[in-house]
Amino acid sequence: MCFSVQVERDLKKLAYRFDAKINDKAFDNFYHLQKNAPDKYQFAHDEDSRIFAKTWAPIICSVNGERQVRPMRYQLLPGFSPTEKYLRVDPKTNKEVEIKSTYNARIDSLQSARAWQKPFMNFHAVLPIKKFYEWVPKNGHKSIISFEPKNDEYLLAPCLYDNWFSEDKQKIIQSFAIITDNAVNEVMEQGHDRTPISLSEDNLDKWLNPQNHEDKYIIDILNSPKHDEYSHNWLI
Repeated sequence: MCFSVQVERDLKKLAYRFDAKINDKAFDNFYHLQKNAPDKYQFAHDEDSRIFAKTWAPIICSVNGERQVRPMRYQLLPGFSPTEKYLRVDPKTNKEVEIKSTYNARIDSLQSARAWQKPFMNFHAVLPIKKFYEWVPKNGHKSIISFEPKNDEYLLAPCLYDNWFSEDKQKIIQSFAIITDNAVNEVMEQGHDRTPISLSEDNLDKWLNPQNHEDKYIIDILNSPKHDEYSHNWLI
């Protein structure tokens, strides 16, 4: 699980680096919502650019073949959810509880888990990550460790996103999940078993425009990630 990541807040830098257009209308709408409900529409933190579940971040997707930078929420809300919270019935209490695990999507569940079935091969994006943070065991307690690529500014994490609409169609929430796989050696050695997939930039357009390819080809891209070397730092 990748519970928190450090992202790039500079929209112009992202647009220039990845030859993408900033969707000003989408950001203007986000800033309007943020003004009216700041607790609900938190953007990547000013001090360290980190995002947590339900924090919003600039993400790169493709619209009609054009790369765009748009704001989306970290923690996917499936379009089929009848409410603004993705709920299930707890069999022990028979009460509805929120499903909170949809900020990460395991690569081996993309075609089987209900939340991923519509976004996969339809709504793909990439999140340029500077660092990712994990809880790992250390000296008998849980500690936080950060990992960052040694040789590149960003880890290009492939993502799935979905579009949720309110019943009256007046509200939309675009949200995403980072796709993860078994941990690379550097992360495994520090006690964690999963990492975000690192997409090769050569495969960026293929990933962002999956409709041009077969499912197996896209899965093969994810199963052949770019190998990054990571440095790590213990926070607590």
